[in-house]
Amino acid sequence: MPDRIDELAERFGIARGYISEAGDWVTTPPETKAKVLEAMGVPVGEAQAEHLPPPPPSDDVASLAASAFWPPFLVDQRSWGLSVQLYALRSARNWGIGDFEDLARLAEFAAGLGAEFIGVSPLHALFFADPSRISPYSPSTRDYLNPLLIAPDIVPGYADLPERASLEAELGALRDSALIHYPGVHRVKLRAFEALFAHFVKNAEPSAKEAFETYCREQGSALECHALYEALSERFMAEGRSVAWTSWPEEFRHPDNLAVRDFARAAKHRIVFHAWLQWIADAQLAEAQQRASAAGMRIGLYLDLAVGISPDGSRSWLDGPAIAHHARIGCPPDPFSASGQDWGLVPFSPVGLTEERFEPFRAVLRANMQHAGALRIDHAMGLQRLYWIPEDNTAKDGAYVAYPFRELLEGVAEESWISRTIVIGEDLGTVPPGFSDIIVRTGLLSYQVLYFSERNGAWMSPHVYRREALVCASTHDLPTLKGWWLGKDIDWRVKTGRATETEAAKQRHDRLHDRELLLNALVKAQAIEPDAAQAGDKEMSDEVLVAVHRFLALTPCRLLSVQLDDALGVVEQANLPGTIDEHPNWRRKTAVTIEALGDHPLFRAVVRAVAAERPR
Repeated sequence: MPDRIDELAERFGIARGYISEAGDWVTTPPETKAKVLEAMGVPVGEAQAEHLPPPPPSDDVASLAASAFWPPFLVDQRSWGLSVQLYALRSARNWGIGDFEDLARLAEFAAGLGAEFIGVSPLHALFFADPSRISPYSPSTRDYLNPLLIAPDIVPGYADLPERASLEAELGALRDSALIHYPGVHRVKLRAFEALFAHFVKNAEPSAKEAFETYCREQGSALECHALYEALSERFMAEGRSVAWTSWPEEFRHPDNLAVRDFARAAKHRIVFHAWLQWIADAQLAEAQQRASAAGMRIGLYLDLAVGISPDGSRSWLDGPAIAHHARIGCPPDPFSASGQDWGLVPFSPVGLTEERFEPFRAVLRANMQHAGALRIDHAMGLQRLYWIPEDNTAKDGAYVAYPFRELLEGVAEESWISRTIVIGEDLGTVPPGFSDIIVRTGLLSYQVLYFSERNGAWMSPHVYRREALVCASTHDLPTLKGWWLGKDIDWRVKTGRATETEAAKQRHDRLHDRELLLNALVKAQAIEPDAAQAGDKEMSDEVLVAVHRFLALTPCRLLSVQLDDALGVVEQANLPGTIDEHPNWRRKTAVTIEALGDHPLFRAVVRAVAAERPR
């Protein structure tokens, strides 16, 4: 049997092992290979040999001719834009959480400063009936949008609602809270949505109803299934259960079951309500992109595609051979996580994707490129391989699974031309040899972060950065510039038990050295005057923070993303990976409102420095 398992593992792309971050070879055990094969739908018994599915195509990319979309202006020009957490945006009009109208207004404002794009974390549908499920990177489905991001006051009919005054009476407290109060936001927005839907059903113009019917018809069974899942999850939440379909009674665990069909007939109006929410969300996102373009942005919205889906959400409930229900995505042990990481996300099966002619993958791309001038593919190495953790295994006991790299790259390239969308491959972490070179040859942009640009005891000079790349100082998963300077990430490691005080003391000492190296690089690049570069300053001065952005603007990277939190001098980061309740992940709001950004001195200084080096 071990020989049989090894033969099958070789045939279906399960790696024999991998080289760890420490440089050691780690062998994949036969029992792990067997579990991964089963998760793919490949039987391992000798007697089942005739029932084997065909293996995925070869990942050979040597003769790949397809190339992703590039707008002509990027060939000769370097551009910049802002990156934000949409939910975190403050404004004088929103309902305690950033929304699509905030996104449109921020794009119009930033376009006037010379920005070419606004980048956001994933906008995927989460779990509408359970407002505690808030991570944008753990979606219920990547094919639809998060209705909590709808701006109710922009929906037609809002001004005529009898409930308008009582709804708006609750908004002050939601806007003023330091952190997003998701249950409160959900409660008041749900009331508004239900009232707006009732108004639509009763009073909408025939043209509006026809547009909605057209949307539903075009989306087909995928939208119907997602809306059905949302209605069912509401029912089970009301009964004290969970939105997770894996916890529902057995007769409701598949959309084709008789009990589900009976529910669908009885709950038709509610299912249409959830489809209507998706139509409104799609229309508001489309309008945000249109307004960004009209304001002068040549890219507009820069959206983000999560690497996988939650195992208990609507897409996994829909099922199909492309969904590997009995595996999770993660990464093996490394210096930052001795036990490895289980991200709790379900991967696509390469065997199932092949069986479905890659349509599920293409559908996800189309859904996310439709209203995007640029799209970031999170953990883009998943186009070539992913680290699978079989059910009931720990992250130490996983295996790398190969994907049909060529077919997936061709799909990305072709869909990007259809939508005219720039594609950025987030190639951070453990990157297979040559991966970044391959995606760049295919027209994707690489992803370069300042913190990871030390080489041989020095920070890379601007001219060393890759031309075919997006560059940024930090990301939502990393400390802000000021937070990095102050060692806030180190403090959080101690608070969450991931580092001892002894280990933290060494990390703080190393951070002081890194600060000196960074300042040396800034001075060498003439991004700051020598007398303004003081590594020993307790807090990062505005001059140094602006100089970092000037330094990045000097690179040849085609795109520069300025994180709004960095430009505002924020200390705390949006998300602390590996934590759930220990850190207020995905809850922090931006320091100032959209309306006040133009009056913020540090923000203005950062924008001036970047725009001077990268004029439109």
